[in-house]
Amino acid sequence: MARRPPTNPVSDVDRLDHPRYWLTWIGTLLWRLVSVFPSRIRWIVGHVLGLALYHLLPARRRVAARNIDACFTQWSVKRRRRLLKDHFASVGQSVFDLGVAVWSTSSRFHGMVRVEGISHLQQARARNRPVILLAPHFVTLPISALYLIELQPIIAMYKRPRNQLVHAGYRRVCNGSTTSNALLDRLIRKRNSTHELKLVEHRRGMRPIVRALRSGVAFYYLPDQDLGRRHAVFAPFFGIEAATVTAVSRFASLTDALVILCWSRQLPFGSGYEINFSEPLHDFPSNDEQRDAERINLHIEEIVRNIPEQYFWLHKRFKTRPVGDTPFYE
Repeated sequence: MARRPPTNPVSDVDRLDHPRYWLTWIGTLLWRLVSVFPSRIRWIVGHVLGLALYHLLPARRRVAARNIDACFTQWSVKRRRRLLKDHFASVGQSVFDLGVAVWSTSSRFHGMVRVEGISHLQQARARNRPVILLAPHFVTLPISALYLIELQPIIAMYKRPRNQLVHAGYRRVCNGSTTSNALLDRLIRKRNSTHELKLVEHRRGMRPIVRALRSGVAFYYLPDQDLGRRHAVFAPFFGIEAATVTAVSRFASLTDALVILCWSRQLPFGSGYEINFSEPLHDFPSNDEQRDAERINLHIEEIVRNIPEQYFWLHKRFKTRPVGDTPFYE
C-alpha cells in the first residue's frame, strides 16, 4: 500500500538548508556581521570591497569610466581615474551603510546621521502642502529613505530589479512584507520606524502617487534615471543631452506639491552621513516641461560637483540618445 503524503508537506524551498539559500546565507550573514563593526573598521572593509568590485565588474567599470570621462572632460586622465576608483570605494562602503541602516537600533542609526535644512520639510508639513522630495542618484540613497520614514510616511517609485531576491529584500526592509525565502524573513526585519516606505513600480502609472501625495504622504523620487523616451525630454546634464523624465512637473501640477531636493552623503572616514534638504523650488512647475527638466538637471549637477565620487556613475545615464546620435556606451 502506498504511503500517504503528510498533511502539510514542507517544500524544499522552505528549508533553510536548501542550496538556493546558500549564497544568501553567506552574503547576508557577512553583511550583518560587518554592520556591527565600528565605523572606521566598516569604512576600511567597505573600501576593500569597492576595490574588489572595481576589478570584478569590468563592464560596470567601463560604464562608470565612460560617464566620468564625458562629464569631466576638463580634468586630467589621472584625476578621472582617481575619481573612478574613489567611486567604487564609495559604492563598497554604501553596501555596509545600508546594513547599518537595516540592522542597527534607531538610536545608533540616528547618532550617525546629521541633517541640514530639515526646517524646509517641516514648514511644508505645517502648511499641509504635499511634498515631492527629489533624490538624486547618490550611493547613499537608502540612508535618506530609511531615515525619512522615522519622520513621516514616504512613497517611492522604482524599477523592479531583475533579481527576485533583491526585490524581496527591498519590500522586506521597507514594509515588512513576507517573502518566499524563509531565511530572508528570519534575517531581515522591517526597520523599527514610525512609518513605512511604500514602493510603487513605474509601470503602475501616476494614480497611486497622486493619491498618496494628496493624503499627506511625501513622494521620494529619483529624477535622474534614464527610463527611455516615454514621458521624457532631452535636457543637458554636464553638457550632455540626457533623457530626463517630466513626471516631476506633472505630479507637482496635479497636486500643488512643493518640490524639495533631498540628497545624502558619506562623511569622511566612515564618520557618519549627512542628509540635506533644499528650499522648495520657486515658481515650479512652470508651463514648460523642457525648462523644468533643465532646471532640475542643473540643480543635481551642482550637487554632484561637490561630491562627485558619491554619484552613481554605474548607471547608464546617457543610454537613450536623441535621434541620429551614435550610441553612448559601446
